Amino acid sequence: MTTLREAVALFLEAKRLQQQNNTQKETKKMDEKQYMGEIKRTMNYEIDLDQRLSMLALGLAGEVGEIVDHIKKAVYHGHEIDHVELGKEFGDVMWYLYNLMDDLGVDPDIVRFLNVEKLRRRYPEGFSEEASQNREE
Repeated sequence: MTTLREAVALFLEAKRLQQQNNTQKETKKMDEKQYMGEIKRTMNYEIDLDQRLSMLALGLAGEVGEIVDHIKKAVYHGHEIDHVELGKEFGDVMWYLYNLMDDLGVDPDIVRFLNVEKLRRRYPEGFSEEASQNREE
């Protein structure tokens, strides 16, 4: 049975190998603006905003559930982690999340900034179990 720690170690090893492989060949990068252009192309704008918001929120929950299920099977059922499949699921999560933020008028830069600020307040010296247990928010 693979523990969560072992699963994370396997993922990090796959990432290291991917980066090593990327140094051997040219890697095409995609910035946020390009990504938004690509995913907007595949959004169904024929449905109204309320329907889109519902579809996006439910789709996001479903895709996160697929990632959770994949990890559950690795940790508790002895399955191997399939990094390619997980990568596809993370991509689906991004599709739903970025489309949802776009429809709600939420700027991803502001979301990242607010998240980092919250974490700095919560863990000014970095994460610790004590800080986690005694935090105010």
